[in-house]
Amino acid sequence: MMPKTIWPLLGLIILLLRFAPDASAGEPTVELPRSAQPFSVGENIVLNGLPMRMRGFRSSESVDVLVTWFTQGLGSPVVENRLGNTIVLGKAVGEYYVTVQLEPDRNGVRGLTAVSNLVAADEMRSVRNERSERLRLGLPHGSRVISDMVSEDRGKQSWHVVVENTQSEQINTGRILALMTQEGFALEHESSAVSALDGTATPALGDARTLYFKGKGKEAMATVARDEFSRTVIVINTISALSTYP
Repeated sequence: MMPKTIWPLLGLIILLLRFAPDASAGEPTVELPRSAQPFSVGENIVLNGLPMRMRGFRSSESVDVLVTWFTQGLGSPVVENRLGNTIVLGKAVGEYYVTVQLEPDRNGVRGLTAVSNLVAADEMRSVRNERSERLRLGLPHGSRVISDMVSEDRGKQSWHVVVENTQSEQINTGRILALMTQEGFALEHESSAVSALDGTATPALGDARTLYFKGKGKEAMATVARDEFSRTVIVINTISALSTYP
């Protein structure tokens, strides 16, 4: 599951892209300081139809030092936004948008960089719409896709989707079982537990029902729970070998 610290960056990317200019340029790279220790967060990510390359890192330097370093490296003009203790830097580079997220922790700073391709987003919108429509048709009437993210890493592809509707947990569970069976998954077991579903953009949830599935070269997990507004929230995660992903 994707680390929850990524979500502030992803949300801000969507906001900043509204103001990015339309121009042609090669894909930019984001250089890391010598103090940075990089880690993988997925080779390729597509969030709500927006493709991006992301990289995580840790540094023992202060946020202020890193802000100065990245601002100079990206070049003027750089947009700076603060979300609590998190700082996000953004810059339009031709048909791409570059963002850097910096968040202090007890070991220094945890950072994320992302390069988003605006032109490819237009080309991939139909793929995302088709996948979302197939999902909505399988779920109860009135279902709304909140977030749709596909990522690739080490020869596998994962899909993380968040959906909400006003139907009961029982109705949603039945529809999910039918939908997953149609997609080639078999139910392995089911559990009920209190869960906050860390890593999603949804509010903390109460009692949750989690379904675990297996298929040929793939596996999945679906969680169904009610939020504080009496809506049902469904979170589906699938992991498949790239050659078997639908």
